[in-house]
Amino acid sequence: MTQEATFKKVGQSDQRMYGEPGLLICGYTADQHQNLVKLLEQIDLATIPLIFLNSDYAEYTLKKAFSLPDRTGYDVDSDLPASMIMSGFSESELHKLISSYRKLGLPNPLWASLTPISENWKLSDLLNELKAEREAFIKRQKNQSKS
Repeated sequence: MTQEATFKKVGQSDQRMYGEPGLLICGYTADQHQNLVKLLEQIDLATIPLIFLNSDYAEYTLKKAFSLPDRTGYDVDSDLPASMIMSGFSESELHKLISSYRKLGLPNPLWASLTPISENWKLSDLLNELKAEREAFIKRQKNQSKS
């Protein structure tokens, strides 16, 4: 999967990124779900559909997961890695979410944005890819700090 993944720096425009607006949320407890909903209300993103996923949905493609009804899985603990997968966000909304999220003191999630390629990936495959990328990034940083 790595050879198909491409990274592009996110700007600050109001142009919408790929897909219909939505947010897949994985790896949080039911109590943390309430904090995430409040956060989105505070930053004027309350109308974005939220889908809370656990391992029951691991084999769903992202496209199928984003088609689930708003608030699917709300109040159900998730055993997946903490992650936020965005669809249809503007670049400015993405930045607003990430910067506001950091103030909550919740786990550092894996962040991703839906693309035409990734929408056909299984959730489990995307999460594994994101974990591997994070580990490689941390390893690179450690190696650079030793030099």
